[in-house]
Amino acid sequence: MEEFSKFEEENIILLALDSPEFFHKIASFMKQEYFASDEAQFIMNIISDYFKKHDVVPTKEMVKNLVYKDLSVDDPVSKPIIDILDRNIDPRDSPFIRDHIISWAKRKQISMLYDDEVMEKIKAGDFETIEEIFNDAAKINDVIIKPFNFFKDVDKLFEVNERDSFTTGFPRVDKEIHDKGPWRREVLSFIAPTGVGKSLILANTSISNLLMGRNVLHISLENDEIVTGNRYLGAFTNSPIKTRFDKKEILKEQLKKIKSSTNAELYIVFFPTDTITVDTIEQTIKDLKYQCNFIPDVLCLDYLECLLSRVNSKNKDDYTRQKAVATEFRTLTAKTNTFGATASQTNRSSVKGDDGPINLDKMSESYGKSMPTEYIISLNQTQQEYAGNNQDGQAQSHIGHLRLFMAKNRNGRKGFTVNASVNYATMKAIEDTAA
Repeated sequence: MEEFSKFEEENIILLALDSPEFFHKIASFMKQEYFASDEAQFIMNIISDYFKKHDVVPTKEMVKNLVYKDLSVDDPVSKPIIDILDRNIDPRDSPFIRDHIISWAKRKQISMLYDDEVMEKIKAGDFETIEEIFNDAAKINDVIIKPFNFFKDVDKLFEVNERDSFTTGFPRVDKEIHDKGPWRREVLSFIAPTGVGKSLILANTSISNLLMGRNVLHISLENDEIVTGNRYLGAFTNSPIKTRFDKKEILKEQLKKIKSSTNAELYIVFFPTDTITVDTIEQTIKDLKYQCNFIPDVLCLDYLECLLSRVNSKNKDDYTRQKAVATEFRTLTAKTNTFGATASQTNRSSVKGDDGPINLDKMSESYGKSMPTEYIISLNQTQQEYAGNNQDGQAQSHIGHLRLFMAKNRNGRKGFTVNASVNYATMKAIEDTAA
């Protein structure tokens, strides 16, 4: 059975010649016997021999030169070989070919388990050989390294950094993060016990970024689209959610004005708890791009513990899963070039909330989940702060108070507190004016 189709064979050869750095990753697996066509075998033999001898991939012109050294111009094989070399790989085909080769190379590496010599080692109890084979397979990837040459690129250190800044939704917190707020490919996590308002604060953070003209994708793993949408409605318009039916046209007009002034989009997607991984979110982003021409700037995940790890073996216990999920979400924001905002549970010892601000040692189940995250803000609230200001006969005006404690800040000051007020009728949170 042939390893590749004719189309794939030709594109693998073109990819090897056009992207030498990629060929380096898979050179040890590229043998001419894996190719079915005579033309592909001939070219791959030239490339492989040249690479072994000179440790570089030859250019197309060099391959053509070597072809004519071995074959005459009139040789019937010459023309189809040169025809392949005269082609250029279509950029739209390149991602598929690269992924296909990487997957194939991994399978080739793992198939070494069935090698007679390896089988004998396993029978003798040498299980480290199995681990080495799987580790070597895991090392086969298509990561492109773009190093910073410190001495050559030193001028970049003196350039004014114009990177995109986002907002936490709280100006005094933003001031302590890059002096303006978080950047793309960074993650902010709000931590709190159940019922303190993680989802509410996440929605307000998203709204603050929407008002800056940033597109937001809100992935909800707890509340469905309507419940989540109503929270955005209340916070956007600062109008009690329960009275929305009486103010339908007024609220719709408010939203219309907001949309026209920001030109940003908000998409809310609901998945049931413990049913998806970051792979599903990544595919959702791709689907929204092609179906709706929507590309998010902010990725809001509500919330972290409701997500499964993409590696099934890491879902066996909460500690391992939560650490893995935090890392995978961080990686997803890097791949999608988004600012990530999420939330996480704290453990039961933090529920009371009146014995000082919640710090990283009170993160539920897994302290490890705090490691990949750039910024962690704990939401602190006593029962008295929750009760806040209630007006008799007007339950709609329940105003509570929160203390936001910067528990982790990879790019600025930590250990400070910012006070905020929360209108639980409208789901709107605002930073209290500094004293």
